[in-house]
Amino acid sequence: MIVVPPQARCFLLPTSISFEAELDAIVAYCRQFGMDPFSGDIYALSDPAFNMIGLLSYDGQGFQWSIKRFSAGNLDWWPVVTEPTRVEAKALTVMLLGGNPKDCPTSALWRPIT
Repeated sequence: MIVVPPQARCFLLPTSISFEAELDAIVAYCRQFGMDPFSGDIYALSDPAFNMIGLLSYDGQGFQWSIKRFSAGNLDWWPVVTEPTRVEAKALTVMLLGGNPKDCPTSALWRPIT
């Protein structure tokens, strides 16, 4: 189970990447969009077949690379954009469960952590 902390800043990167790439290539991919992989933010990537989500984050000592592979089916939703898109942690959690965040209404954050 992959747990996304509720206060985490999460970004969906726009284009797919092969998860067979080395970690340094994935970090370089984040930098292509002007993102700072050492910031502690969580970067979500999809594979070309949309049946896996990869999460990249840095904890101060090293990178964590987690992959969620859907045994049956594909991702229900992934944005069609050209720039990284910020999403709330709860939306990313719904995506990790195979759902569409637009179909799962949740209450707004009462006092967002900045």
